[in-house]
Amino acid sequence: MEEKNTKESIFKAVEDLKKYLANYPFHPKELILDDIAAFIFKIVDKTKDYCDATSLPKQEYYNLAVVVMHYFVTYDFFKSVSIEHKNEKDVLMEVNGCISKELISISQNARTLKSNGNVGSFINLMDTCLDKAEDIDISKGVPNALDSLNASSGTIEEILSFALSIGQVGYNDDNKIITAACRTVLNSVDQLKVEINKQEHNLDMFNLMTEMYTSALCSLEAKVNVAVLNLCLRIFSNYQDLVEDLYSACVNYNSNSSKRLDDLITDFDLHMDRIFQIALFSLACSSINKRTLDLQILVLHLLFLEKELVPSFVSMTTNHAPHRRKYANIFKKYWIVQMKKLRRIVHNIIEPEAYCKIIYEALTLNAEKMWEHISAGILLDKAMIDPFLLYTKELGTMIKTSLHLLNELKDDALIKLGVIHKVLHELVMAKNCFLDKTSSFTTEEVNFKLFKRCKVLLGAVKDLWVCLKGDFKDILNDTSSEVDSNSTIDSQHQTYITDNVVPEMKNNKEHINSRVTFAVTPVSITFSKERYSRDYSFRNKTLLHKSYSKCSIDNMLHELRKSFMMPSE
Repeated sequence: MEEKNTKESIFKAVEDLKKYLANYPFHPKELILDDIAAFIFKIVDKTKDYCDATSLPKQEYYNLAVVVMHYFVTYDFFKSVSIEHKNEKDVLMEVNGCISKELISISQNARTLKSNGNVGSFINLMDTCLDKAEDIDISKGVPNALDSLNASSGTIEEILSFALSIGQVGYNDDNKIITAACRTVLNSVDQLKVEINKQEHNLDMFNLMTEMYTSALCSLEAKVNVAVLNLCLRIFSNYQDLVEDLYSACVNYNSNSSKRLDDLITDFDLHMDRIFQIALFSLACSSINKRTLDLQILVLHLLFLEKELVPSFVSMTTNHAPHRRKYANIFKKYWIVQMKKLRRIVHNIIEPEAYCKIIYEALTLNAEKMWEHISAGILLDKAMIDPFLLYTKELGTMIKTSLHLLNELKDDALIKLGVIHKVLHELVMAKNCFLDKTSSFTTEEVNFKLFKRCKVLLGAVKDLWVCLKGDFKDILNDTSSEVDSNSTIDSQHQTYITDNVVPEMKNNKEHINSRVTFAVTPVSITFSKERYSRDYSFRNKTLLHKSYSKCSIDNMLHELRKSFMMPSE
């Protein structure tokens, strides 16, 4: 009874916040920030009481952590905007209404939230399907073989749905490739059913078909991984331009630019769909840990921004008041900040060698297109050079992020990364000299100089890829590489991961392994692993103050963060 009351007290605190927010226009504007902080503080306090009094599975702790951290980061956004625009009443009025709606939405979903449903889902589905496929054995009888196949093929529907959703937003031929791979899986299932239902069975043929079925599944997984890596490359290398173009189009809108604005909005919608697919697939290839929690919160905030960003932009086309532009600019800057966070989290998940391979292949394809232009005597333009600049910069950012988390990397890899940087700088200088300025060189001479540098850069990327194939192999298989107490990970982050995010029963320690790296090998899928030992309790409960009126808002939030062992911003 005590446990139920403790849990219900959480939702009672949530309901109190909802009631306050429902009447926020009638509250003194200068007190809203402090009042909301006090309500959130109470929710966290009750949550801690419940967690300390019960022994919950890690999934429920994770769900509660998502709710609590969602409140935290939403309030942080509200606070930062309120401080930056404290003397602009019109802007604050818009922000108050927007944040109130978001906090009400969080509160409405708090009771029923099952935020970890997507965590590890794709990997679990693939593992389940492959495990069931191993049980298909015609020597045990037709009914047994059919039951095993049906059990495996039942899971296939979810896998195909997952794969096709990624294919629909993929670049180049990824949609066709994934669709074909899905069709191959379905055909292999049909062939197995036909073989099982034959009067006489050829055991060797049946075993071959079973192997073809499992190979088709592994091939589909690899193709989905490649499609997501392509999405990462195209989105993260140039994620900011589209939102800036949309913002500028709304600021400079006139009756003649209506079609362009509609096209930009459509492109941005697709852009957001691709971003969500990257984030959701990253969750689906992870296990419950601190990074997953951060990613889950990012997804929730991107959903919030998706509802607010474009309307705030479009409102500038009909309302030219100065506060409308400031309000839209708030969301633009916040969206960019969230995208930087997402890029960093995903860079910590994907395998460096696989990403480098994808970039090398993309640049090779671009070099072939350049050669077609050169052969036709056409002057190369900026659009053909830009992928070399954008993709290699993205590669450098990703490798640097990986170095921050990994303890070991051979000196050769760092040297090759330095070579890429130097060649990239030379290519930028050549582009500025021959394309951005008036040049006395002929088309043939300009093409030769630019293409030569692009080929050198392509060779440098290949050298790094070959190096990473060996350098990262052992590191990615080292299950303790991301949790070494002497590693470069922030110690507060590590303590938070170890003790709080997914706590276990007291005195009952276990290791959680997770496949979190996008792989490109059809059969031998390589994923990095993490092991975290956790204690089933929220710590430092005494840090929370019971008297809200006796401590400032900043101190309250500081204590709240300490209670969840969050690193300071």
